[in-house]
Amino acid sequence: MHKTVLKINIILLFFVLLFSACSTLPKTYLAQQQLTPDERIVFNKKVFDSAWNKVNWFYYDKTFNGKDWKALGAKYRDEAAAAPDADKLYEVINKMLAELEVSHLAAMRTAREDITDSSKKEGVIGIMIGAVQDKIYISSVIPDGPAAKAGVKKGWLVTGRNGIPFSDLEDANLKTVAGEAVTFDFLDLNDRPVSLSIIPAKRSIVKFVEAHELDNGVLYIRLAGFDRKSVKLLRKKLKEYSEAPGLVLDLRSNPGGKLRACKIAVGHFFPDNVELGTFIHRSGKEKENDSIDFLTLNYDRPMVILVNSRSGSASEIFSHILQYHHRAKVVGQKTAGAVLAAFELGLPDGGKIVVPVSDYIGLNGKRLEGTGVIPDKVVSVMTLYDIREGKDRELEAALEILKKDL
Repeated sequence: MHKTVLKINIILLFFVLLFSACSTLPKTYLAQQQLTPDERIVFNKKVFDSAWNKVNWFYYDKTFNGKDWKALGAKYRDEAAAAPDADKLYEVINKMLAELEVSHLAAMRTAREDITDSSKKEGVIGIMIGAVQDKIYISSVIPDGPAAKAGVKKGWLVTGRNGIPFSDLEDANLKTVAGEAVTFDFLDLNDRPVSLSIIPAKRSIVKFVEAHELDNGVLYIRLAGFDRKSVKLLRKKLKEYSEAPGLVLDLRSNPGGKLRACKIAVGHFFPDNVELGTFIHRSGKEKENDSIDFLTLNYDRPMVILVNSRSGSASEIFSHILQYHHRAKVVGQKTAGAVLAAFELGLPDGGKIVVPVSDYIGLNGKRLEGTGVIPDKVVSVMTLYDIREGKDRELEAALEILKKDL
């Protein structure tokens, strides 16, 4: 159970860092490979204690889900102190965090060059990935992104990076530096090996929205995350295709993002403000949220939302709200159940920890964390054969629903 939670949290953390503003990190980075064994023990304890304290201070639930947080710190501190390197240290920290069995709680070390060279910016190659039958596949290629320009296709398998194979989805390291070429290894649709050198772009110039008309004129939009730019592009596409009779909004594998962006996105689909639910903080104080209707569209065409088990955070809140208000039908698989609001905080070695600071209560009065959104139409998970043959049974089911409303 803990191993599964740890994997989910590491993947979610990657996307939290991708779609959220970064906190200030330490300006210095200790060259840990030069530490003596005694120095490493002291330094490891410093990093571990910092991670433990940040959870102790900011975690949204003072009862720690009924777990003894002090005892968990004592349980893992000696193991963390004995870690021979940073990778092992963070593995131990994440084992401790996984004991709480919630989303948006994980630690990630940052490579030295990310700290010391301020001219380097995180890059993106413009793909979304998934895993099925122990294979890592490309579920979407962002139009005009670096991967698309290099010739990468949806349905290809991702097998490694710079000759180093990927073992599973957690191991699939897509983190890059903008402008610095990296070689990814694939198997194309005929299982032929393909190695492509891709130059990552700055995230600010990659469009994380895909939009086009389907054969029946229905508008299809795939939204890869919830941030200011993506929601702005969503509005633009809704206006551009305003004559389309209906909409399929694809939030599959959408990891979420910023709550404000979610509020604005919700506002596009209602004539007036609607309730979003309630966030409960550590103090027990409740904060009710509404959508934002500033420059929103009141898009009123029939719509279906596609989700899967990797749809998390803001994408779940968005889907829940539109489903609750009967504004859209939801199709696919149960979502991740990972909706806690979180802060990103720095650690002494330049690493990061994301700590959930508030819980979310849905419009039905129930927690969404751990349960997720149950689709109106559940579609079984696609097989690798379906994916590589270009079949999309979830999209087909969505179109069948829309057909009745058009």
